[in-house]
Amino acid sequence: MTSFTERLEQYLALRRRHGGDWTAATQNLRPFVAFADTEAAEWISVDLFIRWKDQFGSAGTATWNNRLSSVRGFTAWLKNIDPRTEVPPRELMPSRYQRPTPHIYSDGEIAQILTEAAQLPSGLGLRRETYATLFGLLAVTGLRIGEALGLDDPDVDLDAAVLFVRRGKNDKSRFIPVTDCTAERLGQYRAVRSRIFGTAATAAFFVGENGQRLEIHAAQSNFAKIGQRIGLREKQP
Repeated sequence: MTSFTERLEQYLALRRRHGGDWTAATQNLRPFVAFADTEAAEWISVDLFIRWKDQFGSAGTATWNNRLSSVRGFTAWLKNIDPRTEVPPRELMPSRYQRPTPHIYSDGEIAQILTEAAQLPSGLGLRRETYATLFGLLAVTGLRIGEALGLDDPDVDLDAAVLFVRRGKNDKSRFIPVTDCTAERLGQYRAVRSRIFGTAATAAFFVGENGQRLEIHAAQSNFAKIGQRIGLREKQP
């Protein structure tokens, strides 16, 4: 039996051949199909999506509308392969969206976040280094999380103290200068990563403990957990 994860790769390969940026859809769908495979579901149903939503964690209306839209596109394609597939209706999510008030982190809060990140459990000793470096880089450069995770190793020029963002907002590339101390910290992270993995199987600068490019949902999840631990976010029941 073909797994839903395998079906997802088929779906994404087909869509990419028609062009467009499928990064967001990929990030939304991989946790969902992993849940479906873990549940040993024979087909995707509306009930399966609701159970995933209940277990995946809290998020805003806009985030869940985006996730629902991605799942709807995937299931509409999958229904042609397995007619039992149910496409979740749009009405599952409220359509009205109210932008939340942004939280501006103080220097003290940023220091707390980085201190907590540096203490994350880490089997290989890389997880804590990855998140402390990643969150610190976001704080000092203003990079978007997707831009930081999209950095390949050659994009981080420590001698020139410059980062090359290949695909930023509106698919535009740009150079980001960094301070010498930031370049030094990035170099320390690269040394730790290289000591653990040597020449990694991926070209990514930021990697998880599986040696692959760090995925955005993993970074967001760890950031949320850190926020809960230091009291910046409410703990989920």
